[in-house]
Amino acid sequence: MKMKVTDTLFRLASSLICLAGLVACADIGPRIDDRFTVFTPIFADNRVYYLKPRDAASQTQALEALGSTKAQPKDEVVRRNSPLSVLLRAIEIPAAKESNGQGGTQEGAITEAADYAVILDIGTNADGSTRSIVVWYQRGVQPDQSLNFSNLLVYYEPRWDERVAPYFRIRVMDVSTERNAETRRALERAHNLAGSVGAVAASPLVSPFIGIAFTAAELVFANRQNRMVLDYTVQLYSSAAAGQAGSGELGVLKRGSYIVVGRPLHESRDFWKKKFFFEPESHALLTGSERVNVPTALITVGTFESVVPTIVMERSAALTALLASNGTKSTVEQIDDTAKRLAASVEAFTKGEKLNRYRNDADVDDILRRLQDDKFKLQIGVEDQFFLLRAISQCFKLETPFSSVQEAVDYRLANRKKKCEGA
Repeated sequence: MKMKVTDTLFRLASSLICLAGLVACADIGPRIDDRFTVFTPIFADNRVYYLKPRDAASQTQALEALGSTKAQPKDEVVRRNSPLSVLLRAIEIPAAKESNGQGGTQEGAITEAADYAVILDIGTNADGSTRSIVVWYQRGVQPDQSLNFSNLLVYYEPRWDERVAPYFRIRVMDVSTERNAETRRALERAHNLAGSVGAVAASPLVSPFIGIAFTAAELVFANRQNRMVLDYTVQLYSSAAAGQAGSGELGVLKRGSYIVVGRPLHESRDFWKKKFFFEPESHALLTGSERVNVPTALITVGTFESVVPTIVMERSAALTALLASNGTKSTVEQIDDTAKRLAASVEAFTKGEKLNRYRNDADVDDILRRLQDDKFKLQIGVEDQFFLLRAISQCFKLETPFSSVQEAVDYRLANRKKKCEGA
């Protein structure tokens, strides 16, 4: 009896010491809002690869190591000033049983159903800032199962500055511990808001996130015994930066899919010397004809436009701020100028969207007329002008976008009868 009382008092004292922050406590697991600490995942060693296009004979996609010294196809490399649309393609949970290498099976690292949260930290902004997005939350996921989504569009950057190396951190977290009941309820409430997020995503006044995505910083976990399945961070660079890095073998930002792979617990580092293949139908990772029983996460980078250009939102916010401070800091002239710039920006946006949607070459002529108005050009600025020129270039399916209004005008004069592609 005395021993039990002593043991209870010891555990109580240890708990109080943990709460006081006097020592590090081993049972405190990763939290979804902790963006600055990496908790080594269950599959401790991870790598990220680029997925090559599907092979017609084998119907699989070969994995290519980042920084490969092979010549990169020009149609894969992302060009400067391209829009970036980032999609979460799939998340795969490994099976409960796996090969033991001797013709039999053994228990895998994940053997029971669990609840999972998927968090994507991403940074493509010119100021170097990053955002943390909870992309998915799903309860009762069985081993050997894909999470129930495909190709979720989660982030959009209107124009990529090649000096910025996009930053990606993907986390797959087991959040099924009963001590996290409050967190699960918070996640479910946020999940229910996803429909309303999607419904208003087209509004110029809404932050450019699509799909089931919300700010992870608003959620604080109960901070005990979560388990990380995957946690990997990578930055990808322009082809020019990779070329200037010499033997650094930097990963190049390319259109297509990237896959994060965990190393099996029983494998040595020689595992990474193997050649891997992804089977799109089953979502299985293969080496030769043998399946590799590990978690995988797939992210796709596209160069298509997805949502409203942020310049419209920024100008609207600026006008709101000026009106709010009227009489104290803002002059009537400032408010009038900002309102005119916002009106011109909205006009530019609607003209560009009209051309993108209806593919009518008459809209090209209308845009070019407005762009030849010096006052309108000054009000919209270089950002909106760039988006309009890109819309015209895409209308005619030009490989290289127009770099100036005069270049677009000259092209149109020489091709008066040309219609928009796909009209």
